Amino acid sequence: MKAAKLSLMVLILALAVSLAGAQSDFKLSSGTEVSLCPCSNQEYNVLLQNLNPVQQSYDIRTSGAAAGWVTIEPAVLTLEANTAAYIKVTVNSPCNIEGPSDLNIFAVASTGEYQYLTQSLDFLACYDYSLSLGKPQEITGAAVEFEESPGTSFDVCEGSSIIIPILVENRENFGNSYTSSLSESKGMASLSPEKFDLAANSRGLMVLKADALSRGNYPMSVRLVSGLGQVIRQSNLTLNVQNCYDFSLETDKSSLEMCGGDKEQVSVAVKNNGDIAQNIVLSAQNADFVSFGNISSFTIAASSERKINLAVSPKPEDSGQFKAVLLASNENINSSAPLSIQVTGRNACYSSEVDFYSSLANHYTHEVYPVTIKNNGIAKSGYNLSVQGPEWVSVSPGSIEVNMGKEGIFNLLISPPEDAEQKTYEITINAKTHGETYSKSFSLELKQENPILKRIKSALNYYQYYIYAAVAMLFLIAVLWMPAKRRIQKAKEQYALYKERAERQRQREEERRAREEQRRIEREEARRKREEEKRKKAEQKAKEQERKKARLEKKAEKRLKKFSAKDHFIAAGILVLIAAFALLFSYGKGIVSYAKNFILLYQLYFVAGIVILALLLIVIRFGKPFLDFLMEDDRK
Repeated sequence: MKAAKLSLMVLILALAVSLAGAQSDFKLSSGTEVSLCPCSNQEYNVLLQNLNPVQQSYDIRTSGAAAGWVTIEPAVLTLEANTAAYIKVTVNSPCNIEGPSDLNIFAVASTGEYQYLTQSLDFLACYDYSLSLGKPQEITGAAVEFEESPGTSFDVCEGSSIIIPILVENRENFGNSYTSSLSESKGMASLSPEKFDLAANSRGLMVLKADALSRGNYPMSVRLVSGLGQVIRQSNLTLNVQNCYDFSLETDKSSLEMCGGDKEQVSVAVKNNGDIAQNIVLSAQNADFVSFGNISSFTIAASSERKINLAVSPKPEDSGQFKAVLLASNENINSSAPLSIQVTGRNACYSSEVDFYSSLANHYTHEVYPVTIKNNGIAKSGYNLSVQGPEWVSVSPGSIEVNMGKEGIFNLLISPPEDAEQKTYEITINAKTHGETYSKSFSLELKQENPILKRIKSALNYYQYYIYAAVAMLFLIAVLWMPAKRRIQKAKEQYALYKERAERQRQREEERRAREEQRRIEREEARRKREEEKRKKAEQKAKEQERKKARLEKKAEKRLKKFSAKDHFIAAGILVLIAAFALLFSYGKGIVSYAKNFILLYQLYFVAGIVILALLLIVIRFGKPFLDFLMEDDRK
């Protein structure tokens, strides 16, 4: 490209030098400024006029910053005399070009003359369009409406399906096509349509759809590229998928047992586990005596809890099993908790009974009697106690509480004064609970006591502690005597067993000693026999050795007799001759002088050798008989 431009400039310079001052007979004409759109392949015309009276051919060339984007048609043309023609200039620049770029158009005639036209190509922002995000909408099947969103971060609920309308507005006076794409959506969303056209100055909607969203943050990018101009518009957005509708209703009790007419409260906790605040509506079903009071609805913040008291107040006549359902709901979901309520009618619930004597007699003495009240109902009851009768009859304490199925005891106090009238009094004991009164009536006969019996009772009363102590001592003696008697009997039995075991032990010891004595005698007898046998064997062995010695001595005498002293000397002489022969054989000639010198030199050795040889012969001949002689005394 640069080489072509350089050669063209050289050509122009040469033509300018050769034709300097000459007047051209053709002409190029067009505007000096041309407004274009980038990457649009737009065209405009340049007029070429042949002013010569003869036919002329022309070569059309370009230079300048915009020359690489320009195509000339035709690049070579021939014009008749005094005619003109339009040259089509097609410009297809890159899409990112904006602003002026220079272009030089040269027309070189076959005569060598040339003309050039300098133009400024002004590339405008021709493909302007906008991309706007709308507010999210739930998928309902209705027409999509666009309401521009003030931000690019959208809070949506987990598990929901939404669409986000996206408005595209073409702001140019010509139509254009567009290609859309969605990136980084992690498969959570889709964008449609992928390709579409918009007429000049018109609008269109794209739809971003997201289904079955799971909790988390999902950043994504909507990208749009125009067909003309390849202009890119991009909008980044984030879907913040929240746990919107997650709340629960819990009670501190799942069941109740009540009496008709009573009131109970159950603590109900509503927990919002979601990420947004919720409007909660409370209700109770299947039991008209269960109510949340004046709290029918409230707003609870995200990740918080609110506790409400549930009032349970059945009527006195209500009875049976009620399966109440407590419900917390909003426009999207609800949460419920069961509450089982066992209601027992009031009369059956607090059934009680006072147990006491039907009649008593008193002889003007202070007496205390226990009174039993039994709670036959199904709930713990508190009783207010009273008595109807003379003022010297009372109860203590004044009130008592008794668990269901249990009995309570209080005291009836009778303390008649001395001036009280002797007669039979009718007295009633009352126990009142939960609006019900339970009574027990009895008759009390008040009369003077027989003086003799009175003195006896007085004596018994005075000495009662001594009597108690005596009875206790007798009881203690009775209690302790039986174990002591058993221990004595057991000790006697153990002593008898001990004596029996000791006698058996003594007998076993005597038997053991007898066995040991018998074994000792047997061992002594065996030892004596072994010593006798050893003695006999020693005597026999000595005799045998004497016989062997006698035989050896006889054999030695025989050998000595066969090999006498003469024989020994003969053997020694033979040995000397053998040695002399060996010496003679070794040294050969001059043996005589050598032998003489040798004998003189080693005569002492020869003498010592002869003496040693003689001693050896003596030892061989007489040594063993001499040793036998020396050792004979030792053997004896």
